[in-house]
Amino acid sequence: MTEQTLKQKLIWFDNRLTYIVGFRNLYNITVAAIGVMCLYFGEHLGTPYYFMLALIMFVFAGKWFLTQVRENIDTMDVTDALARKE
Repeated sequence: MTEQTLKQKLIWFDNRLTYIVGFRNLYNITVAAIGVMCLYFGEHLGTPYYFMLALIMFVFAGKWFLTQVRENIDTMDVTDALARKE
């Protein structure tokens, strides 16, 4: 087996990071963006309901984001274990 170059290691790391954070997380990032919009409207309209809605959106987006990241890490670990087995 040949030694990997620094470029190959960085590409491998970038692919893993992109898979962990980005794969199936667009929905969660969108929920967080809607929370930011609720904060914006709450500040300009002066109602506390938008702030409460934004807080709820941030909590749900964070929970779903972390759950998806953990699931992606588990999937990647299984894939790596199966690749090493072969």
